Amino acid sequence: MNRLLSTRGEDDRGSALVVVIGVAAVIATLSVTLVSMAVFAQATSSRTRAYVQAQASAEQAIDSTIETLQSSAYRGNESTFPCSLPYTTTTGSGTAVVTVALAYRASGDTTFVCPQTGAVTIAEAQLVATSTVDANSGDGKVSATRKVKQLLQVAPTGSTTSLFGYGIFSSGDLTTTNSFNVNGGGVHTNGAYSCNSSSQVIGPLTAVGSVGLTNNCIVQSVRAGGTFTCSSNPLVQGDVLAAGTGASSLTNTCRIGGTLNTAGDIKVTTTTPRVQGNMISAGGKITFGNTGPIVTGYGQASGNITTSDGGSLSTIFGSGYTKNLASAAPVAPAVETMPAINWTNLTPTGTNVVNFKQWVQSNAVTNGAPTWSAAYLGTTCTAAKANYSINGNLVGPATATVLDARGCDVTLQGNGSSDPIGLNLKDDLTIVADSFTSSNGINVTSSKVGSDAKLRIIVPLPAGAATCSGAGAGAININSGGATFANNVDTFLYANGKVTLSNDVTLSGSIYACSTKFSNALSITYKDLTPPGMVTPPSPLYSFTPSARYNVQVG
Repeated sequence: MNRLLSTRGEDDRGSALVVVIGVAAVIATLSVTLVSMAVFAQATSSRTRAYVQAQASAEQAIDSTIETLQSSAYRGNESTFPCSLPYTTTTGSGTAVVTVALAYRASGDTTFVCPQTGAVTIAEAQLVATSTVDANSGDGKVSATRKVKQLLQVAPTGSTTSLFGYGIFSSGDLTTTNSFNVNGGGVHTNGAYSCNSSSQVIGPLTAVGSVGLTNNCIVQSVRAGGTFTCSSNPLVQGDVLAAGTGASSLTNTCRIGGTLNTAGDIKVTTTTPRVQGNMISAGGKITFGNTGPIVTGYGQASGNITTSDGGSLSTIFGSGYTKNLASAAPVAPAVETMPAINWTNLTPTGTNVVNFKQWVQSNAVTNGAPTWSAAYLGTTCTAAKANYSINGNLVGPATATVLDARGCDVTLQGNGSSDPIGLNLKDDLTIVADSFTSSNGINVTSSKVGSDAKLRIIVPLPAGAATCSGAGAGAININSGGATFANNVDTFLYANGKVTLSNDVTLSGSIYACSTKFSNALSITYKDLTPPGMVTPPSPLYSFTPSARYNVQVG
């Protein structure tokens, strides 16, 4: 019995040993599997991150190359245009090495070539950026490559620009309200731009200061030297570039059709803003109050990207994101000097010049004004519709004329919005004055045959003075009663001082001033009204306009 029990005990010990060895083998296998899965997951994550960073650096290289071309592609030097440009940047995974291949299509040709030979005019450019990012993972080195192609329409800059090419130019801050609309030409201010009520700019908006949009404002594109703030349902149809190092903010259904690129932080406080392009903070961080599908493209920040609600960033960015990856900050728009207009610019040889007081007098006599009135006597720069003044409306000279009101503060006065003073143009008319005021309504019409009549109201610079320096500063005021300009009248308002429009104004033309104040509805359809005696200086540079960008299959 003892022997039998002893034998059975030895068998049990052997079985136990086998079980122990089996369990150990299973544990070892599971450990290896778990380690392998962890290594695989890390490698996959590293590879995905590397691809996102390769894509971002390729796009940055394209943008950098376009800036280089805009400032260095001179006409006449086409054969020296670059065929390849290097670009490097540091990513969270490592250094991104990018090569941008360039080729150009000459006008009349069908193929892209680099280098060009002979005397040619470039019509189109093609950029192909190839970016490779090497990242380390638990499975060794991971390499990711992305390729992006950009097509650019190319034109000699001098053939399309104008000395007075903006719909509105202000050397100071520009605040718009109550249905402010600019169609064509765009808007430039050397200060800040603020839109607070249903304004629309169909053209580029450039501001040396900050830009703020709210309450259904619409802008084609924004380039700001300061920050960008956007709330309460505004729309930017294209890109937003904000070069200020302060924080830019988006909230309450702010909509951007292109890319938002800032030098400073970006704050998004609600889930309702939408950015159809990319969101890039070149030198700061990006913070979200809540998560949601906000950015269609990718996100990138020099610092961290966070959400205060703890949600996943992958729900915010449709094409991934990269933290801690610095990039080139947007370039601030330069302060632009308002083109100077002097008396000599307006009176080239052959110009018909008429004294303003004499013109008022001739209208007063024609209208049967009282012989004792200052208008009838030719001693005033005020023309009122009332019977104590010119006793009626004004008619312009039969040929293109410059009215000389230097030394005068011109006033044209109606009897109210229902009975404005009329000004009928038989040909182009330029009024040159120390200041100009329209009060109680003005209605400008034209009987010119064959083309629109051009009305220029100009408060010029004194000889030798700099624009907007305070010297010779005069104002243009259109106040109570408003102003009406017929469809066949084009109007240019220029003041080496302030332009104030305190009642509704609709015109075709442009406004240039050292400062502006628009209190009511203003609608401008841009037309170039550069005075005949002033020539637009041609630019020696080509302009490059992006037309298409897409990814190219690597392989």
